[in-house]
Amino acid sequence: MIKKTTITLDIEVNEDNTSSKEIEYKNYSINIEKEEDLLTYKNVIKYDTYGKKVYNSETFNKIKKTDDIVDEIIGNSENNNDWKILEYKNHVFEKDYMQIYDNIKLDVKYDIIEKIEDKKYLVDKVDK
Repeated sequence: MIKKTTITLDIEVNEDNTSSKEIEYKNYSINIEKEEDLLTYKNVIKYDTYGKKVYNSETFNKIKKTDDIVDEIIGNSENNNDWKILEYKNHVFEKDYMQIYDNIKLDVKYDIIEKIEDKKYLVDKVDK
């Protein structure tokens, strides 16, 4: 089996003092039967000039691929109350539905990423 996990964290502060934080997680695997799985999760949070959260969007995309089929599930949540889910089989739309919001469990210690500013895992070097 081959497996690859990628995490990207982007924190931006704009000239008008608004800011945003974006995290993207990708987990890819392929087994000896050549079945491929890809999970992509993205969370975008935007803050106003006072640091108040004004936008929060989460999306995920889960793909399972074999020689014969491609199954894809896409989810989007902008309110942390529910997920809007779309399902496709071989690139043909199958169904859409709402599902009660539940956090996505990732293959990482998310606490490190979520509290990065508080714990100062990344600190700018200051020359004296």
